[in-house]
Amino acid sequence: MISNNFIYINKTGTFNYCAKHVRKEEESIALFESIIKTDKLKFAFIDYKNKELFFTANTVFLLDEYLITLKKKMNDSQTLLMIKSIQKQISFLEKQKYLFYGLNLKDIIVIDNYFFLINNEFMEPLINDNIHFNYPFTKPYFSSPEIINLTKLPEFISLKCFYYSFGAIIIYCLTNVYIFKANEIKTDNEIENILKPLLFSKLYWFLKRCLNSEIKERILLYI
Repeated sequence: MISNNFIYINKTGTFNYCAKHVRKEEESIALFESIIKTDKLKFAFIDYKNKELFFTANTVFLLDEYLITLKKKMNDSQTLLMIKSIQKQISFLEKQKYLFYGLNLKDIIVIDNYFFLINNEFMEPLINDNIHFNYPFTKPYFSSPEIINLTKLPEFISLKCFYYSFGAIIIYCLTNVYIFKANEIKTDNEIENILKPLLFSKLYWFLKRCLNSEIKERILLYI
C-alpha cells in the first residue's frame, strides 16, 4: 500500500489498484477526473459513491521512489512525458476551477512510466483565477516566490504560482538540484546556469516560461 496523510493506494489484485483520498472530497473527484481525461490509464474508472479511483497497472511508484530507481535523475524523454500528462490535468482542473499552490515529490505518481498529479493536499478551489488563503497552511517543498514570501492573511494569489512549482520540480527531476534555499529562491542568474545544458531547447523555453519572476508572465506551454 502507498499512503500518506491525504491519500492511500491499495493493490486489490495482481494488476489492479484503488486510490482514495482521506480529505477534501470535492477536490478528490475533480483530481480523479483529470487523471481519467489524460487517457493514459488502462481500464480506469471512478466510483463516485465512494470517491475512489480504480485502475490497472504493471508498476506504480510515487515520484520520489521512481527517482531512486533512476539513480535520482530523469532523462529528457521521461521529462517530456511528465510535462504532457500533467499539462493535460492542469488544463482540465483550471476549467473545473481548481488548482495546486505547490507540490511535494509524493504528490506525483508514476504508473507504467506515465506521470499524474495524485495527492490533493495542496489543491484548492479557484476564485477568479486566484487561490484564496485565509488561514495558516503548510508550504510545499516545491513552492513559488509568492507562497514563500506570503506574510499576511487573507491573501489572493494567482493560479500561476503553480507553474513555478512545476518548473522547480522538473528541474529537480532533471538535475537533482533544488532551486530553493530555506526561505530563499536561487536568483535568475543561478537558475540560468542550472539550465545551461538545455540551452535553447524546447524544454529550456518551457522552463523559462514557468519560472518567470513576474507571475503574470508565466505560461504553462511546451511547443
